[in-house]
Amino acid sequence: MADREVVRNKDGPFKTNLVKVESDYLLAAEYTLVRFNETEMEPTGRLNVIGIFPSSDESADDPRFLGRWDEKEQLLDFDPVDAKYHVDKRVTFAGHHPTPLGGRRFKVELRTERKGLIFRGVVSVALGFRMHMREGIYLTETLEAKLIRKPPADS
Repeated sequence: MADREVVRNKDGPFKTNLVKVESDYLLAAEYTLVRFNETEMEPTGRLNVIGIFPSSDESADDPRFLGRWDEKEQLLDFDPVDAKYHVDKRVTFAGHHPTPLGGRRFKVELRTERKGLIFRGVVSVALGFRMHMREGIYLTETLEAKLIRKPPADS
């Protein structure tokens, strides 16, 4: 688990400003799409971007997917999750890392063996960045010394 104090004071992306899904996307009928617009990073360091969740109680046993921003890799990263957004390692699926298209746009395709294609589309994310700055005044003094010798007295 990430150190919450380190996460709080870290420079870099800290929220989603806008999550966009291009209009020609495909989504399985029993799923719903959730965009996490204007969402701040969790204290654990996770930045949720998009969710693809079962849309009804009848499909509650179907896998849930959460797309998060991976700052280290500069990628959108998908994981199957449980209802509390904890990674569910029992689910096997294709599409963990979408194809980057540039400019934080990604071609996403999520599928499982049992359900087939769940989602296909292009997702883009605009991120909010934070930079901590320290205030202060720094003084530097310079002292220059010259040794001037008295000329010898005439004897």
